[in-house]
Amino acid sequence: WELEFGRRSWGDLVRIAERVGSQNGIPINAWHEACRIMGERGAAAAVLATVTKHRAGEVRVPGAYLRGMTSKAMAGELQLGRTFHG
Repeated sequence: WELEFGRRSWGDLVRIAERVGSQNGIPINAWHEACRIMGERGAAAAVLATVTKHRAGEVRVPGAYLRGMTSKAMAGELQLGRTFHG
């Protein structure tokens, strides 16, 4: 799986994130909760980061990792920029 980030709309990225999340063990209810808390764009970014880390062997249970990110977002502690650039 590789994602070409060329000229994609946020709608495209949201659909891709939902699909690859499902393909990589992220339950649909975890996706919906992430969307509710982070908005679709934030949830898409979180899922894409989670799946990337999972495929690199850094995350063992993607659904749990996304739920952890969602909890951090609820507490105002999630910094997605660090996830991508840290």
